[in-house]
Amino acid sequence: MAAIKIDPDWVSGYAKQVALGAETLSSASGVLNTAPLTAESFGSLGRTVRIAESYGRAAETLRGQLTRAVESLEAAAHSLGEIADNHRVSDEDSVQTINRSGQA
Repeated sequence: MAAIKIDPDWVSGYAKQVALGAETLSSASGVLNTAPLTAESFGSLGRTVRIAESYGRAAETLRGQLTRAVESLEAAAHSLGEIADNHRVSDEDSVQTINRSGQA
C-alpha cells in the first residue's frame, strides 16, 4: 500500500493562492455589476436586430457562473486551510507522542 504524504505548509500556501483567485474573481464580478449591459450599450443596430436581449441574458448567465465560481473557490480555500491545519496538528501530536515514549 502506497503512503500518502501531505505537506501542510504547501497545502496552506495553495489555499492562500486559491483564496487570492477567489478575491480576484470577486473584484471582477464587482466591476461587471457596476456597469451592466443595457439596450443602449449596443446602439441602434443592437435595438434593430434585438441583440441586446440575447447579450443581456448571456451576460446574466455569465455573472451567475462567476458568482458560483467565487463561492466555490472560497469554499475550497477554506477546506484546504482546514486540511493543512488538521495535518499540522496531527504531525505535532505524533512528534509529542514519540518524544514522550523516548523513541526520539
